[in-house]
Amino acid sequence: MQKINIIIFYLFLILSATSLIAQEDEKIQYVCPPCGHNCLETIYDEPGYCGECGMQYVDLKTIDQNQPAAGQQQQQQEALRVAVLVFEGVQIIDYTGPWEVFGGAHFDVFSVAKTTDQLRTVYGMQVVPQYTLENHPPADILLIPGGNVLATQEDPVVQRWLQEKSESAQIVLSVCNGAYILAKAGLLNGLRATTTRHLVNGLANAAPNITIVRDVRYVDNGKIITSGGLSAGMDAALHVVERMTSRERAAHLARGLEYDWQEIRDSND
Repeated sequence: MQKINIIIFYLFLILSATSLIAQEDEKIQYVCPPCGHNCLETIYDEPGYCGECGMQYVDLKTIDQNQPAAGQQQQQQEALRVAVLVFEGVQIIDYTGPWEVFGGAHFDVFSVAKTTDQLRTVYGMQVVPQYTLENHPPADILLIPGGNVLATQEDPVVQRWLQEKSESAQIVLSVCNGAYILAKAGLLNGLRATTTRHLVNGLANAAPNITIVRDVRYVDNGKIITSGGLSAGMDAALHVVERMTSRERAAHLARGLEYDWQEIRDSND
């Protein structure tokens, strides 16, 4: 009887150990989805959000089973491109603020201008555009900043470029009085729009049938988004990241930038 009890005891220990091993094998492990960074190198025991890109962790087994080929990963990484129009006298924060947001979201951001000659911003920063209006890569998002816009808004070359590229773009975003550039290109006809506070009244005269919206950070018409002046462009850019990716990712970006995201808006949401 004693020998039987000992055998039963050892069998119980073996079964318990086997059960623990099985439970350990079944334990879910989490990683960040493929995003072009080294996030996959870290494995987590609990769900959460990536400190690098803000994406929600997923089950490691899901990644193993559905890992795309290298070519597919490259295509995903290059899916969202942002063309930033720059010109002589462009307002610095109007384009660098949103550039910081889109860059933090790992969008492919690049500058375009009529030529690649060096130009000067409103406060004398020297900028060399990466592409011309004719040779830049396809863009999912067009960013039109403000500044000294008078010459640019009346330029037929810029107007034709905007009219053509806005057809294939998913979003066209103006910052500050960059809204006047959109208006002169005919992109605000029949839409609701805003701009920097001291110029908002005149926007209604820039093109027919514009409904002016005051005291908001940005106005979302779907494809066309206009924002107020200066830092309001960052609020609108975070809104675009939310639309194109996720709320969590945009909120994570705002925290990382130590930016108080002001969602005072007029939109179709």
